Amino acid sequence: MRELIFMTADKLHAEGQTVTQEKIRDSLGKGSYSTIGKYLREWRSQREDDSNLLRTQLPDVINEKGLLLIRALWREAVSLANKPDGELPDDGLEALKSEIVKLKTESALLRSQLSVAREDIIIRDNEIISLRENMAVLQHRLKKEA
Repeated sequence: MRELIFMTADKLHAEGQTVTQEKIRDSLGKGSYSTIGKYLREWRSQREDDSNLLRTQLPDVINEKGLLLIRALWREAVSLANKPDGELPDDGLEALKSEIVKLKTESALLRSQLSVAREDIIIRDNEIISLRENMAVLQHRLKKEA
């Protein structure tokens, strides 16, 4: 159900529509609002994560190397797609599988680092709130003493 909801939400978003539980349920023709709501929140969170990553400024050298890697992967994918069935070399398939595993591992590591960074932000936000409260108490005391 999760994948259906994600695909429907992506479709609605691509069409420029506001993604709501009702529209997803209407489009799917089934699904409880609690299930749709749960996965819709996850979809929105994932889009927010992606959006935040897109706003992250990368050094030019990283952008250039990343673009080269994407172009190389695309060229290889097109080359393999243009081969007749049965001509896919086993070593090429294994290399792609290995690259997928590597990228999934890297993705998991980056998600973990993002999670830690978010926790740090929450801790820092709470510290700021506490410091502001302490400052307000001290300012109030100073006014009383003055």
